[in-house]
Amino acid sequence: MSERFVSMDRILDRLASVAMIVAAITLLWVLLGDRRSEFAAGVEALDGIVDVPPPVSPRGDADARLVIVEFSDFECPFCGRYARDTYPRLTREYVDTGKVQYMFRHYPLDIHPLAIKAAEAVECAAREGMYWEMHDLLFAAGGALAEPDLLGYAATLGLQQEDFETCLKGNIMTERVLEDRQYGEALGVSATPTFFFAEVRDDGKLSLLAKLSGARPYSTFQSTLDELLSEIEATD
Repeated sequence: MSERFVSMDRILDRLASVAMIVAAITLLWVLLGDRRSEFAAGVEALDGIVDVPPPVSPRGDADARLVIVEFSDFECPFCGRYARDTYPRLTREYVDTGKVQYMFRHYPLDIHPLAIKAAEAVECAAREGMYWEMHDLLFAAGGALAEPDLLGYAATLGLQQEDFETCLKGNIMTERVLEDRQYGEALGVSATPTFFFAEVRDDGKLSLLAKLSGARPYSTFQSTLDELLSEIEATD
């Protein structure tokens, strides 16, 4: 065989090898693309294991395997919009039906001077078993979060006024609130609201599945939750 044909064979072999590499990369890209396309736009797929956030009674069935962890700020207008427009339906259709647990974590931003004290008000109310009631009331308040407002909400909920005021003015729950924010920072939270979707593992830890940032419409949560619930059911 002439040297020319030998060289041509080598070239063809190399082209074949390159083609195989390109095909493999393309296949990998398609597979990853398909995985990401299962979620709505703006939802990031995650893979990691973390401890459960600092203790608080989650909303919903404690045995539900899928968890939403929200990091939020009571003075954030986007958080308020989500709480008024999306959260009620999400609660009715996924939390109250036992499909999903819901955990709320404080992430008061430095640009919101009333956010930390509002978060403390929720924790003070939790001492009388009124965590979620105060949570809902603060978001419904539309930004009226000065200390006199918070004391008024406590009265509306029928809390022990003297105990609540002592808790609020004594900064008893400040550390508890900042503990939440530190947990969020460790997860990479930088804005509110931010949501993590996770599966509860047998050892009690959370296996992160997806992350969503911003006050998204209900349809985004719906498609994400349905996809994740389907995946979890398929592994049973």
